[in-house]
Amino acid sequence: MPSRRDVLRLAAVAAASGLAGCTGSDFDAPETPTGEWHTARRDVRNTACAPEATPPESKPGRRWSRAFQTGPPVELLASADSLYAVRANGTTVVSRDDGAWKWGTYGRDQTPAAGLPRAAALAPDSLYTADGRYARAFDRDGTFRWQTAYPENSGGEARIYGVLPTGDGVLLGGHGRLSVFDSNGDYQWTFADTGGSGATYPALAADELYVAGPGPLLSLSPRSSPESLLGRPPSTEWVSDAPGGPTWPVVTDEYVVLGDTDRAGGGRTRGNLHVYRRDGTHVRSISSDGGHSHLAVASDQSAVLYGTGVFGDVEGTVTALDLSSGETRWTREDLSVAEWGTSLVVAGDTCLFAEATDGHSARVHALDVATGETRWVLATERTPEALIVAGSQVYLATAGGLVAYE
Repeated sequence: MPSRRDVLRLAAVAAASGLAGCTGSDFDAPETPTGEWHTARRDVRNTACAPEATPPESKPGRRWSRAFQTGPPVELLASADSLYAVRANGTTVVSRDDGAWKWGTYGRDQTPAAGLPRAAALAPDSLYTADGRYARAFDRDGTFRWQTAYPENSGGEARIYGVLPTGDGVLLGGHGRLSVFDSNGDYQWTFADTGGSGATYPALAADELYVAGPGPLLSLSPRSSPESLLGRPPSTEWVSDAPGGPTWPVVTDEYVVLGDTDRAGGGRTRGNLHVYRRDGTHVRSISSDGGHSHLAVASDQSAVLYGTGVFGDVEGTVTALDLSSGETRWTREDLSVAEWGTSLVVAGDTCLFAEATDGHSARVHALDVATGETRWVLATERTPEALIVAGSQVYLATAGGLVAYE
């Protein structure tokens, strides 16, 4: 029940602005346009799937490359005409057509402390970035808009794992918490009831917000008018029985899929893949060797593809799981997937991933989504650090810079 102070505050705000239309847009789910890649997992549903993409059917050739003198990109994003290389000390933006430099976001203390990740996401008119100290927004032409410190940090440093745009701002998945800023950089709320202090990843679909953190998978309810006016976080709609240590939650029209992983703390010799309906009903859990750091949805949303890496004497695999029946469509036991975020994606009817070995691999594989058969293998000069597909082009980030193939 609201306190007397809250009631008085509500009355004051209502008198100033009226209650109509005050529910905000924390849960609005912007669409990623055809031919673009706006988040670490392409879209706010974290599907890592570009259904309309047309990657090469045979081994591609290099279109262009661009070298970096310092620091490889840790994440790639793509708009209609630009490629965004998210790096430890800023973001470099180049032309998708020829790799020509356009602008960068360097300066303004954008280098996080050692060991802290950096992440970014595109919105229709903005680039949002987050590092160990600040959330920032830039216009699509590189104009700096705002910089806001994390209020719950009190001058400390934060781990930001996942960044998603909303209809009017940005969601930041941090260490055991989810924080929200609006498009003007004003802090809105923090949800901290995630079950611990580990990595936290959000997903958006329609008016639903899913949170995968150290504890169980959660679904949050859109905030009521009083909650919005008081700056309170949303309420919990349902709580799953999935354990913590998750991947990004992947949302289809019917299901929410979640994998176990120990990405932050080392390898895992056994893991589970959990499938839920969007109302929280548990459908099934699949156990297999290795953690599931990499999930991608088939273009028709009928299957999820996942890869596991090499750890100790455990060999990796690449597998396609039918979401409706729970049956394995195919498994490649002769292949394993590199241990970084966007290392396995689906583009049209092709699954692409960077290979993992006991050493450093420099190969990208393309498999038929329906059968798992190899379409082509591409040897690269340097180890891939990030991989996306936009339109007909395959973009790789390596320790040496950016390369575009088609």
